[in-house]
Amino acid sequence: MIGVAGCIWAQNPAKPQFDAASFKAAQAGPGAQSFKGGPGTSDPGRISWSKAALRQILVRAYGVATDQVSGPDWIDSERYEIIATMPPATTPDDLRIMLRELLAERLGLVAHHESRNLPVYLLTVAKGGS
Repeated sequence: MIGVAGCIWAQNPAKPQFDAASFKAAQAGPGAQSFKGGPGTSDPGRISWSKAALRQILVRAYGVATDQVSGPDWIDSERYEIIATMPPATTPDDLRIMLRELLAERLGLVAHHESRNLPVYLLTVAKGGS
């Protein structure tokens, strides 16, 4: 009698990565932040982000609202420039993962999620109508 043993090897899918990325402090001076390229644009294989505050980078990387990001005051004042190339088939979700990995690699960023109770207002119609 001959026995056959099988084995299935599961591999973790590789995290999407930028083909090449530059992440550096932006030059001080006038001007607003500018984000160009990426998934769904006419230049899906490249992003160019200038004068981006760290808070805005975190908002895009984690897919949260601006008021859901907290940290030291400098996350609004320090500005960065990111220029990166990526595979043309990159999805918006892939881009978020790539930005998270870039922040961890270049800034040593460690993020955590927490729940907070915040005040809210409830609008109701008065008994007599509006």
